[in-house]
Amino acid sequence: MIFTDMMKVISDKYLQDKREVKPTACNTQNRVSDSGACLRQRGFNALQMEECHTIDTSTLLAFEIGTHMHSVIQDACANYFEGEYETPIDLSHTGVSLSGSCDGLINVDDGNPESHLLMELKTMSPYGFKIAKYSGVPKREHISQASLYAKGMIDAGKQVDAVYLVYISKGNDFRNQITAGDLLEWVIPLDEQIYEYGMSPMQLADAELELFRSVQHDLSNNMLPDAVVFDDEGMDILVGNPSPYGVPHKGGHWQCRYCRHNELCSLLGPTEVTLTTARFHADNMKERNDIPVSEVSQAHT
Repeated sequence: MIFTDMMKVISDKYLQDKREVKPTACNTQNRVSDSGACLRQRGFNALQMEECHTIDTSTLLAFEIGTHMHSVIQDACANYFEGEYETPIDLSHTGVSLSGSCDGLINVDDGNPESHLLMELKTMSPYGFKIAKYSGVPKREHISQASLYAKGMIDAGKQVDAVYLVYISKGNDFRNQITAGDLLEWVIPLDEQIYEYGMSPMQLADAELELFRSVQHDLSNNMLPDAVVFDDEGMDILVGNPSPYGVPHKGGHWQCRYCRHNELCSLLGPTEVTLTTARFHADNMKERNDIPVSEVSQAHT
């Protein structure tokens, strides 16, 4: 018997080669899918800075599983409901260079004039699915993302009555009676106040839009934003001591453990810095070959 890692090696090469950073839906600076993200992370993404860390094989495989589950649910929906799917939405008319692709705008009842739903599908880890299952409410950033799509659709003259959030579990958690493929679903009218967040979906969209506007303002003034994350109530938290990438329970905020700009961000400190300073440190790190950080794109200076 021979123990080998041949499949891991070839799978990693295949998935790393396959992975690419796609342009935004309408070639804008910002992505709607960054809703809820740290302000500095949004800045890194808008500048198209190459990530400091590569994604491991198991995570890439999990992404592939999630993508397939997402496609199956979307295809099933398209088989039963008329609508628009994977529609690019441009929000640049708001003064923010922002776009994305919504999973679907569907009409679930031809006889009901208020049945046009903006659908957003999210594949979830068993842990994230468990939190949503027992809290009974979707994540704030997911409502914000769907609501920004709804805003874009409405501004383009389309009818949208509610956001429709669908969570799909990617794995099993038998202790909490969760199996892969389980679904959670919410329909939230656009003007309905969500008790847990104290805002309606459209109010959440407006608040998220202002965060993107603040990032865009900083970048246009040659500044990289503060390292600020947000809790479930929308309160901002300045991250003074980020957790190391991929290392659990080491202080700092949990989002930092999953941010692939982690090392450079830690070096820069939590408060805003000039893009010149960020480039200087990125170049130094690249030269030392500590981590494969590339130069910041010159396109937005």
